[in-house]
Amino acid sequence: MSFVVRGFEERDVAGVAELHRQVFQVRRESSPGLLAAYARWLGEVLLGPGSGGPGMRSLVCEGAGGAIVGFMGVVPRAMAFGEERLVAAVSTQFVVSEEARAELAGVEMVRALLSGAQALTICDEANDSSRRLWEAIGGATALVPSLRFLRVLRPASVLGSLLVERGGEKKLRLLVGQLARAVAAMTGGRVPRRLQVEAPELRGREVEPEVIAEVLPALAPQAMLRAVHTGWEMAQRVRRARWRAGAVRARVESVLVEDARGRAVGAYVNAGRAGEIERVLLFAAAPSAARGVVQHLLYRAQEGGAIAVEGRLDRGLALALSGGLTLFHRRGPWVLVHARRAELAAALDRGDALFSPLDGELCLRFVPERD
Repeated sequence: MSFVVRGFEERDVAGVAELHRQVFQVRRESSPGLLAAYARWLGEVLLGPGSGGPGMRSLVCEGAGGAIVGFMGVVPRAMAFGEERLVAAVSTQFVVSEEARAELAGVEMVRALLSGAQALTICDEANDSSRRLWEAIGGATALVPSLRFLRVLRPASVLGSLLVERGGEKKLRLLVGQLARAVAAMTGGRVPRRLQVEAPELRGREVEPEVIAEVLPALAPQAMLRAVHTGWEMAQRVRRARWRAGAVRARVESVLVEDARGRAVGAYVNAGRAGEIERVLLFAAAPSAARGVVQHLLYRAQEGGAIAVEGRLDRGLALALSGGLTLFHRRGPWVLVHARRAELAAALDRGDALFSPLDGELCLRFVPERD
């Protein structure tokens, strides 16, 4: 079978929606409401303002008779490498029909992506099969950001949560759940003393996302590679993160951390709710204040009832995370990178980059509205 890979256009919305629904098993059947939700998502995220650039567009793959058998969202991201400004492409929602996959349509699509005008290409929510394909065509896996940290606050509850998430054996899940409830009853729900996070000296306050965008350049000058945000862009990404979190009744906070003189020394965006694992969506701190900002983040999560805090690893966080029970693991998606210059890929690979989940695929995914 021969394929044609071309730029995604508005006329492709219905075909892309149906392909995405079937392969990702979004719904058993299509409906006018679901198609409308797809049209809104595709129109805003992948066809709207800021969704493309010169030599950079989302891609569709046509098979026999012009049928859409593959799709890949591509979104530009402004980046800085030292003092140099450049444009990166973030790929998302890579989907190929089963038949076209067997005919290597995915290979043609990845090749088309990597031949674009961007200096750097990032895919930060890749599965194992995408990783193998990516590396076979000349891309690489960024190892440090593919790792995650898990700072445990309530051990029994965390174990139960992880077992449920990974589909653990039913009897064991029930036993752990009973143990967690028994421990909570004996301790009054308090965090074990050895794992308690002490109140931080630094002060924090919730702010608008535009404030986070404004202070980031001063907070992470040591990061060789970093995403560059306007206030509008940060607000849009946080808005989409809040919309996604709202589907599970979670809360997204943008927090600015200041020292005693009122100077900004850190910022983070987190998502979570009481009784669950809180997720760090963005973290930045001045090197001298990194431990204090981490302490502020953990204490705020502890006071809000989180059972643990989890996030993507980078050099700053790895050095600042100490004390308590912190685990480092690789149980999530891979971060993949391709660059025309080796030093760009190397900076991301070693964690010398400020590229958060907010900059990647997190806010680009399709989330169907509840029926």
